[in-house]
Amino acid sequence: MRRMPMRMRVGTSGFAYKEWRPSFYPEELPDAKMLDYYAKRFDTVEINNTFYRMPKASMLQNWTKQVGSDFSFVLKAVTYLVSMKDAEKRASATQAFFETAKAMGKSLGPVLVQLPHTLEKDLDRLRALFELVPNDVRIALDVGRASWLAEDTYALLRERGASLCIVDDPNKKVPIVPTARWGYVRLRGVEYKRGELDAWVTRILEQPWEEVFVFFKHEDAATGPKLGAQFKKLFAARASRR
Repeated sequence: MRRMPMRMRVGTSGFAYKEWRPSFYPEELPDAKMLDYYAKRFDTVEINNTFYRMPKASMLQNWTKQVGSDFSFVLKAVTYLVSMKDAEKRASATQAFFETAKAMGKSLGPVLVQLPHTLEKDLDRLRALFELVPNDVRIALDVGRASWLAEDTYALLRERGASLCIVDDPNKKVPIVPTARWGYVRLRGVEYKRGELDAWVTRILEQPWEEVFVFFKHEDAATGPKLGAQFKKLFAARASRR
């Protein structure tokens, strides 16, 4: 039986960068039009500032009005959802975060949970977090410590339908371990040659995912959008031959 084509979404970590003029954004483009311009070229984006502070629901709703119905926002979970020591306060903060996130409606994609580099494997804490997340919200887990890269972690992710965040970074490598029907890949290098991008296309197409999110790093020189556009072309060309 032939497998259904994999849906690939590609974007960058953030979009509101004045430094991307004129490499990506036209020089005369107003700041308020950046998201509209970006969303005509990519179909997903990581929102990084939610890692530090969750915006108001009204701002999230305003973002959704600037994109098409198929666009997907990935919110990075506020850091204290995992790092806060008081379990009761952590639970309250988690519920508040996801209640606000609901304002995005169908435009809300996965939520990226980035674990602190100081946090060793603690499956009880991760399980408690999962229990507070609405069932219809997809979770991608970006681990900080190597102790998390273990079979019992993968088993918990599969149980929840959460995806292990695959990371390619000069200082951090996370193996490709499928734990959900969808994948999440962060390519954090500043420069990728065509052959390196093509190798990542191959790795991704080998996975059993139905959908995959691929994000490139923000750099002032706007290398992220450039690499993202190259990656989209390579992926489309390869996928059409399968």
